[in-house]
Amino acid sequence: MRGIRAARALLTLGTTFGLIACQEALTPVPYRLGQAIPLERWMLKIRQPEMVAASMIKGFQDFRISNKDSKVLVVHLDLMPKSQAAEDDPNAAEKGFIKLMWDCRLKDREGQEYRLGLPLAGSHFRMLKSGGMMSDTEMRDALFSVPESRVPRDWALLFAVPQGRSGFTLFIRNRTPEEGQPALVSVDLGR
Repeated sequence: MRGIRAARALLTLGTTFGLIACQEALTPVPYRLGQAIPLERWMLKIRQPEMVAASMIKGFQDFRISNKDSKVLVVHLDLMPKSQAAEDDPNAAEKGFIKLMWDCRLKDREGQEYRLGLPLAGSHFRMLKSGGMMSDTEMRDALFSVPESRVPRDWALLFAVPQGRSGFTLFIRNRTPEEGQPALVSVDLGR
């Protein structure tokens, strides 16, 4: 029994290192801010990022930030389904978009990588950032602007980064690229 567990552990470890090596071997296809990026069933457009102090995001107690010198890099993006079938699919998020989001990473000028801390619908980010200081109409619009069965179009990806870091590039891995799609994308955020 112990031998079987050891073999499984070695197989898992070998597979993990193989996937890491494979990902590192991919050459990212560069895109510009605002350019449409085809990824799986989606078209993404990365909009201008913004830096916010972790303290500005009210009600957000623990965002992998353990010291007061951290800041939050917010990458805003627009998400458009490539077809009506993708848009109407009630399981669209589970069938790819969430996996796509979790394959986002940030790299700074010095080569340090940061994993996605939290993806939020844009309306929820604005509500969180305002500290709940919205009118009833704004709050209702933020919470109910998208039918539950659909994936929101406006997103904010939040990354916790050290205060002194800059020169960020966003990388998105496309694990199941369709024909003509890149397997790895990079977008220079200009920050």
